[in-house]
Amino acid sequence: MSYSPVTEGLKRASTKDDVKDLISSYGYPAVNDAWKDLSPADRGALSLLRSFEGSTIIRDFDDDLTI
Repeated sequence: MSYSPVTEGLKRASTKDDVKDLISSYGYPAVNDAWKDLSPADRGALSLLRSFEGSTIIRDFDDDLTI
């Protein structure tokens, strides 16, 4: 798999608007093709964005965080 700015954009996307911006910039077919290059975890996280309006993916967290 070679470097793709669309795939990298999807990997960094944390909101539904981020994905919409990628579609506006690159077109739906390019984003759809890049989707296939994502890991199952990334696809799952982005799928949740579609279902929950206003949600945000937090990709980096503090391992020392106590809940």
